[in-house]
Amino acid sequence: MWASVLMLVVGVVGSDQWGRLKHLQTGLKAMPAPVSIVGTAPSVQVLCGERTFLVIVGLDLFGTGHLIRASELTLGPSGCPFTQLDTWANTVLFHRGLSECGSAVMVTEHHFLYSTHLYYTPKQPGSAIVRTAMTIAHIECSYLRKDNVNSQAVGPTWASFSSLVTRGKFLSYSLLQMNDNWDAERASNRYYLGEFIHIEASVVGSSHVLLRVYVDTCVATLTPDKVSTPRYPLVDFHGCLVDSRGGDSRSSLVSPRTQPDKLRIKLGAFRFPNARSLIH
Repeated sequence: MWASVLMLVVGVVGSDQWGRLKHLQTGLKAMPAPVSIVGTAPSVQVLCGERTFLVIVGLDLFGTGHLIRASELTLGPSGCPFTQLDTWANTVLFHRGLSECGSAVMVTEHHFLYSTHLYYTPKQPGSAIVRTAMTIAHIECSYLRKDNVNSQAVGPTWASFSSLVTRGKFLSYSLLQMNDNWDAERASNRYYLGEFIHIEASVVGSSHVLLRVYVDTCVATLTPDKVSTPRYPLVDFHGCLVDSRGGDSRSSLVSPRTQPDKLRIKLGAFRFPNARSLIH
């Protein structure tokens, strides 16, 4: 029967061995948390890092001068093999993530505990079976809890301009018929020739800086289909009020703007010849 031995190791490794392990120190920073190993083998050392841990096992596992095979050592319930063999120092290294190889995680009032086991499974040459398997060491990395956390990512409470453009539902556009004073929506959509149709285009973006709105194109038709015929372009060429170029037209853009996010157009009333008077 193997006697249990408790050892507390705080990342102490021999100076000659440490020189050969320097290249593994990326992401493996010494932590103020205790490192514990419980088991029968005095040749097992552990370094606990922020995201990974390093187990260093001497092949003279029991201090008898007899070297075991590196392939006979595995880590955790998943049976992870060693990651590096140092034939000069007769050591094997297991450099793994804290949650790899079936490591168990336990949360206490003050600590996070990651624990696993190192297994030794001796094999007889030429035999297809294994008669014995033993737990060499119980390995545990302990970290102090400083705050309560959860697994949900924290996102910003504001939206960038590019995201607003991509997700247009955040921008509310409107095109209204206004009264002569531009202070309310017009109650009636009936006009007489010679009157002005007051059209106001606007955009509202909640929680966003003030935007300047433009009208790229605007077409008058007899049906809701903008490509139907007959049709008459009112605004074209990326914002040009082409209706104002007619010799008998008094249409114009209201300038200067009262607000950047509103564009007002005074459009002279008209009708299509030989057609009903309703215009879209």
